Amino acid sequence: MAQLSDNSSGGLRRMLSRHAPKTLKRIYRNLRGIEDPEAMWERVAKMRKRFHRSRPIRSATNAKKVLFNSQFSWPYAVVEYTVAAALRERGYEVKMFACGGLPKYCELMTSTQERPPCDACRANVESRFNAFGLPHSAVSDHITDRDREEATRIAADTPIGALRALVEDGVPVGQLAFFNLFQYFKGYPFDLSGEVAQVYRDALSSAILVSRGAARILDEFQPDVVCTANGKFLQWSPFIYQAVKRNIQYVTWEDYQIRPGAVAFASNDIAHESRQTAVWRTELEKPLTEAELRTVREHYSLWSKGEVTPWAGYDSAASNTAAGLRARLNLRDSVPVVAIFPNLSWDASSVGFETAFSSMYDWVYNVVAYASRRPDVDFVIRAHPAEARLPQQYRPPVPVCEAIRREFAVIPSNVHLVEGGEPVSSYELAELASVNMVYTSTLGIELPLRGIRPWAAAGPYYAGKGFTLDIESAEHMIKLLDADTFDNRLSSGEVARAERMAYLIRFRGVFDFPYMPAAGEFSAPNWAALAPGGSPILDEICAKVMNHEPFIDLAVRSVTRVAQGAA
Repeated sequence: MAQLSDNSSGGLRRMLSRHAPKTLKRIYRNLRGIEDPEAMWERVAKMRKRFHRSRPIRSATNAKKVLFNSQFSWPYAVVEYTVAAALRERGYEVKMFACGGLPKYCELMTSTQERPPCDACRANVESRFNAFGLPHSAVSDHITDRDREEATRIAADTPIGALRALVEDGVPVGQLAFFNLFQYFKGYPFDLSGEVAQVYRDALSSAILVSRGAARILDEFQPDVVCTANGKFLQWSPFIYQAVKRNIQYVTWEDYQIRPGAVAFASNDIAHESRQTAVWRTELEKPLTEAELRTVREHYSLWSKGEVTPWAGYDSAASNTAAGLRARLNLRDSVPVVAIFPNLSWDASSVGFETAFSSMYDWVYNVVAYASRRPDVDFVIRAHPAEARLPQQYRPPVPVCEAIRREFAVIPSNVHLVEGGEPVSSYELAELASVNMVYTSTLGIELPLRGIRPWAAAGPYYAGKGFTLDIESAEHMIKLLDADTFDNRLSSGEVARAERMAYLIRFRGVFDFPYMPAAGEFSAPNWAALAPGGSPILDEICAKVMNHEPFIDLAVRSVTRVAQGAA
């Protein structure tokens, strides 16, 4: 069932990296021969100053302005520091905006981890800005005491059932606060009471403050482009909503888990969601070369075996024959099988993609309820393997199978629950099944590559591209099942479209960021590497940021290393 998602590793990586004890981080870096972070920032600052002695930074008079929403420091934040510095070298006016401190809630908090002190966090990220010579301010500098009082009052006085629908100044602050509950608790917020309700209200207060601060910052700085990581959760998304209201172009970016140092960018879209909105219609009409076909097929073959991801739906001890799988799951011979593949419940790739159902659980519960009226069909719900493979503190407190047991006093005998850690191959199960339903998981693109049409119960990037059956509502799903819509094989043309989409997302839309061999490192040989002509990829990133162009095919560019000592 592939990884946590195609594109949501940034949130997990931000949490894993920032919460690791400093001593352990230092030991790890020493063992790996990785440069000490503080020494790295000092080196960056010296490199920049040495370069500018002979080549002062170009004047930004009447230049276009670029705003970077850079809330706090995390390993991949060096990406935006580098791009911001490269834009300044090209004469653009750049300004960075950190969080600066939110009184109630910030994304560095989880149910098991306190956030760092706000002043220390701000000092930390500003030291990075200073190393790269980047002008900066903070969202908190644009929030008043009255804002804080009003945000607290609104969050406290709004009935719990009305929080999610709350909108302020065109920004769905209630929805954003709800999304952040998934990250905070590492699971779906089933019960909006007690601690969950308090965190919800605190998150709402912060969403309101970030939205107000973003609005004032945009009106004051008046940027031509807004750049931000993620763009989906409450410390990032308000900048996008406020930019769109003002007809300001925006760029989002995210690290991408298929290999270290890989990133994805998007113009006027959410990079995290991999939609490639501007180009997919034309690009899916272009056939792949034989070399490109080999690349995508080999990649997904390795993916399915767990050789390039720890989250694959494969296990070396898995039942790998139809007969073995039927015996293990007690499936009846000659009875159609409907396979259900939920996401990890708190994975960012399953949050905010609702179309036919109000949530992933709404979908799963509807399937279980329907199963009682179809005793002639076996239903298998295969939990995401990551539920059992993540470190304990990142596993959902209520696994999906347990959530189903809590919801239904009696589970129909033809519903078979497969826990995340069970040695059951998702791929073999999909081959066996007459219907395969996914929510937003990577399996939804893997199955078409195997000639199988998945049913999409939400709105991931691969839905609506000509090789899925897209569920429109619970009633639509029931109608399809009632009609025994069990022909799930794709034509060769449909498989070809899926291959083109997979190649577009995984290879054309993802690239290795220059001068960053590992998360948190900056390995440019000198500052001239960031200047025009220093790196073809940086040249193109800067051009695409300013010209609002699709970020595809940067992966074919090679990084030009400027000779040591040239600066």
